[in-house]
Amino acid sequence: TLAARASSAVALLNAIGEGRIPASDLSADLARQMELIGDARVNTLLQENWGQVRESGADKAAAMEELKQLIARTDLPKPDAGLGRTMFAKTCQRCHVLYGVGENLGPDLTGSNRSNLDYLVENIIDPSAVMANEYRQSIFLTEDGQVITGLLRGETDNAVSVQTAEALVVIPTDEIAQRRTSELSMMPDNQLQQFSPHEIRSLIAYLRGRDQVPLPTP
Repeated sequence: TLAARASSAVALLNAIGEGRIPASDLSADLARQMELIGDARVNTLLQENWGQVRESGADKAAAMEELKQLIARTDLPKPDAGLGRTMFAKTCQRCHVLYGVGENLGPDLTGSNRSNLDYLVENIIDPSAVMANEYRQSIFLTEDGQVITGLLRGETDNAVSVQTAEALVVIPTDEIAQRRTSELSMMPDNQLQQFSPHEIRSLIAYLRGRDQVPLPTP
């Protein structure tokens, strides 16, 4: 809710900068939503108090190489696929299905080319590089200043239905001030930013696996 409007986004980002709210509580998809508001102060505070939210081919190539080097390291603890499933449940499962578990907002990953490390890394680091039109997000600005981003699920003369990462939102046509189609995937960049190296290696191991694994016992 706070990430949907410029004024409340500024308040949230100031609270993060002051240490009253942990930066890790702001997920990458909400950071992207804030960037889509198009407010200069919000974008400045995002960079100052949370992290970088921008596109850069050179940066992405470097990030891909860094991730592959991390995965290849032999001097770190062995990846834990069970822990990787926990990481998947915290992030990817909100939009993707794997082994019949998850939500169908994005592509089902069960039959994808997950064992190919280059394919997997590219889709994690630069999810907008290869993207079907059905997964291209729509951006709506309402008359009261709210930004709603998601996949267009239906449209009539009176309303549009937008599937966001949280819910199906119906927007009356007469409340839409602006609308456009984004060139960016709904899957945000910097998904791995919040995880430790061991958690990242474990998530990749889980994603590349051929069979479902049990969740760790609490």
